[in-house]
Amino acid sequence: MRVFVFALCAFLILPHAAEAFQDEIVVTGSRIARPDAARAREVQAVPHVHVVRRADNFLVTVEILSDTRERDERREEVRATLQTVLERADNVAGITVSMMGDGLVDLDAGMIGQVDIQEHPRREDVSTVTLYLKTPVGAPDDFDDADNRVAAFVAGLTATGRATVEASSSYSLTLTGGADQYRNDVIRAIATDVRFLRSTFGNEYDINVATSLHERVRLTQSGPLELSIYLPYTATIMLKRDD
Repeated sequence: MRVFVFALCAFLILPHAAEAFQDEIVVTGSRIARPDAARAREVQAVPHVHVVRRADNFLVTVEILSDTRERDERREEVRATLQTVLERADNVAGITVSMMGDGLVDLDAGMIGQVDIQEHPRREDVSTVTLYLKTPVGAPDDFDDADNRVAAFVAGLTATGRATVEASSSYSLTLTGGADQYRNDVIRAIATDVRFLRSTFGNEYDINVATSLHERVRLTQSGPLELSIYLPYTATIMLKRDD
């Protein structure tokens, strides 16, 4: 089992943390040993009223690399290993191989000619390709179920020549259709809370809610497989003046 503490996710307005891949929002997480200040600030930013939804998919980044001396030979090793990955995915239930194109594009073995092998930006004489292994988050799944499916898939791969397959220690969660589909749910939840406050405090108090409804709905990871979806808002409660 890999160590997990709540992910270092951020809002949709931060492109490095939650990115729109066509109609699928990807919220980046991290398996880390301890929380940090960035995570603490993020948790504080989520308002009390929010909507929690289970993620649709669990996503792990995988790199295929080869450091064979000759450029053409190492690229061929990467391509042959990629072929193995795609063929295995065709025969293993619950695993989809994707790449970044105009969006997050699902691959199969027949699409290998469309994959561009790159030279590693930080490692000399290393060719590489980056993949995303995606597994759906089913109703009975917990974090270990999703994580173990991906880990078992990677463990069963056979690389060609000097090529290696390296899975990232971090992971992402995806939400199909994006967060804006839950905008009305979030607004209704805020309204329900305001009605509760009014009924509890009574007519002696004014309750005012301020939010920017023109803003996009935001989301962040709130559990191993859960996402919190919200609009920033404030609610103030003040005793009415006797005029």
